[in-house]
Amino acid sequence: MPGATIDRYRTMIRQPVYGLWSGKLNMSGFIEIITDALWTGLKGAWEAGAKAAGIAPDEMTDREISQMQTDIFNQFQYVPGFGQYIQSVSRAAGGKLESTLPRMNMWVARYKEFYERGMLMAKSNLKYRWILGIVKTEHCNSCLKLSGKIKRASQWLEANIYPKSPDLECGGQHCACTFQQTNEPLSKGRLPKIP
Repeated sequence: MPGATIDRYRTMIRQPVYGLWSGKLNMSGFIEIITDALWTGLKGAWEAGAKAAGIAPDEMTDREISQMQTDIFNQFQYVPGFGQYIQSVSRAAGGKLESTLPRMNMWVARYKEFYERGMLMAKSNLKYRWILGIVKTEHCNSCLKLSGKIKRASQWLEANIYPKSPDLECGGQHCACTFQQTNEPLSKGRLPKIP
C-alpha cells in the first residue's frame, strides 16, 4: 500500500478538523471539505486495493463500483457527529486539538479498510486469458476467436463461455484450451459470439 497516499489522505482529513477546531471553518464548510476528502481518499484506497489485485480502476465491474460508492456514502452519515464533537472541544470551548486525534485516526483507519475491501473484491473476480491448447489438434472457430481474449471471471461466466464447453464449435470433448490468470489489461469490446 503506497504510504504517500495514506499520508495525503491523513492531511486531507486533518485540514478540515483543524479548520473547525480553530474556528476558521464553520460546520457547513467543515462538512463540505471533509466529505470531499472522504470521497477522494476512500475511492483512491479502494482503487489502490483493486490495483494490487491486478484490476485497474477502468476494469472494475458495475457491482464493485456500486459497492464502493455505497460504502463511501455510508461514511458520510457520521460526519455531522464528528463535527459536533470537534466543536465541543474547540479552541473557543477551551479544548485542545490533540483531543480530536483519536477520532481523526479512526477516519484515517478507514483508508486501510477500503484498501483491503477493494483488493478482496477484486481478487474474487480476477482476469483470465483464453489459451489455445498446445496439443496438436485442429482448433475450432470458437476457440480461435477466443484465443488470447482477457476478461474478468464474472464476464466469462455471464457469457457462459469456458474451455471444453459443449457450446463451442468443437463440442468441447477434445478441447485442450485452458484459462490462464493474468494481470494484463482486459481485451476491449465484447466476447465474440460462438460457435
